[in-house]
Amino acid sequence: MNGGPGDVPCLVRATGWSPFGQLYREVGAALHAMPAGLGTLTLCRSIVQAACYPLAAYAAARHNRAHIIAVGASGPQPHSSSASPTPFCT
Repeated sequence: MNGGPGDVPCLVRATGWSPFGQLYREVGAALHAMPAGLGTLTLCRSIVQAACYPLAAYAAARHNRAHIIAVGASGPQPHSSSASPTPFCT
């Protein structure tokens, strides 16, 4: 081994260590979701991403990327309210 970043996957395979178990436990605990729920969430995200790809390709071919990003960043903003910090809190 030469100690480069390419050796990390080999090292992980050799030791049998996987960071994903702990990652899923932490994310699942934060979202109050079981592993099956995290899988469903990932599937839904992938479906939305695949459905939006043609629109992204059209925009990339015909418009300036910086303008597209600026439009996305300046989208609808949450309303400020003293009752709750985010619009999703009850």
